[in-house]
Amino acid sequence: MNNKTITNHETGRKFTVRLVNKGDHYGRNMKLIHDKTDPLVEFYDRNHLHEKSPNGEDLGQFVSRYYLSTLTGQVRFGKNIFDGETGLNLDAGIDAWKIDARGIEEARQGLVEMGAIPDTTQDGSPIDADDGPS
Repeated sequence: MNNKTITNHETGRKFTVRLVNKGDHYGRNMKLIHDKTDPLVEFYDRNHLHEKSPNGEDLGQFVSRYYLSTLTGQVRFGKNIFDGETGLNLDAGIDAWKIDARGIEEARQGLVEMGAIPDTTQDGSPIDADDGPS
């Protein structure tokens, strides 16, 4: 599954984070096919269940979409939002469409589970098998 529900812990608002890999459907009514190797990361507001995934899962109201490389800071002058300190403003015109740093950490964990990014600690170093919870 390429979806994860996350929460803005400051407001309690829930969002769906959806990973769109090359060959996956996306866009309005899932009519487009992603043709790039850089995956897309989509955010949906779960307060308004307008869109469904190609599998029929409720996603929410589409808010925004980014290339994964943009969110991980791989583009020129980019900043990795998964630094453990940064939230994300999905739409400056709508106050409710913000995700706090804890919610972004949930998104990072989801993208790790989906195999989109490596599992790293907040300082960017890889997590060793012995570093997990005991």
